[in-house]
Amino acid sequence: MKSIRLPAASTGSAVAWTLYLLLPMPGWGILSGRPLGAAGATLLLLVWWSRLAVGRVPFGRLALALVALKLAAGPLLLDRGLVALYYA
Repeated sequence: MKSIRLPAASTGSAVAWTLYLLLPMPGWGILSGRPLGAAGATLLLLVWWSRLAVGRVPFGRLALALVALKLAAGPLLLDRGLVALYYA
């Protein structure tokens, strides 16, 4: 039985999207990284399903640009302001 070899470029794209989805960055919004919410987990599943079933993951360069943006601009974002606990 022959093994199927997929191009390394699609693996790189999948890894780039995985990095973007898993990289923790507070204040980044719905895709703020670990721990994954429902949206992030669904997107991660779709990325790797696309890689394994279809053989390619689109927009790999966009994912790399988003990882760079998340690393560069993420520390500039404020997590939350004026958080308080009230007790009666």
